[in-house]
Amino acid sequence: MTIPGINRNSAITIISEIGVDMSQFSNHYRLSAWAGLAPGCNESAVKDKTNTYYADKFDKISKRRGKKRTYIAIARKILVAIYHMLSTGKTWNPTDLAAAETSDEDRIKYTKNNLNQSLKQLLSLGLTSNELINLINLNALIE
Repeated sequence: MTIPGINRNSAITIISEIGVDMSQFSNHYRLSAWAGLAPGCNESAVKDKTNTYYADKFDKISKRRGKKRTYIAIARKILVAIYHMLSTGKTWNPTDLAAAETSDEDRIKYTKNNLNQSLKQLLSLGLTSNELINLINLNALIE
């Protein structure tokens, strides 16, 4: 099991610090807090931008948060991936990280909010309610 940007020596250091038994942490939030990477923690973190996946994330986050907070955010994302890899035994997949970090309830809430905003925008552009209903029904048939 590997994570891009984590070499063998880094992996050995991480495992020696947190261990392989993730049952000691009830969830990834507890591990992040234990490591000092919880939101609001001002500890410094990994400063390596060599991996392109994390470099892209770094650039995107640093524009909003600043470099120091970005280092912490990227380190936390890596730690969450490690937590889920060790607790499930599955290989790391960057698309699984969003699912691991947010609950189904939160994702449903977020998606509903986006849908409401999109519907308002479509109505303001001149689509009628009947056209929207037909569009929704058409997409429901696709599934």
